[in-house]
Amino acid sequence: MLFNKMRYQVLVKFDDLNCTDEERKIYFLALNKYHALGIDNSKYGISTMLIASNLHLNEEILAKDLNGLEILSFRIDSLRKAKH
Repeated sequence: MLFNKMRYQVLVKFDDLNCTDEERKIYFLALNKYHALGIDNSKYGISTMLIASNLHLNEEILAKDLNGLEILSFRIDSLRKAKH
């Protein structure tokens, strides 16, 4: 079975060292929901979410899940066909 696997790269205004408990909870719930890798860059106060999904991801839906955490950049990093 062939399917398209999309990889998204999302920059979020989030600094794990300088945020509220609620912001931390929201961010990590989104990481968990999308099975994403989060890379924090406290020097710039941003985090990169790397998401691989078989389903199309919409920026507006992700923004709702991030509940006010600002999305600075949202892009499809790659699209590839995989066999399973």
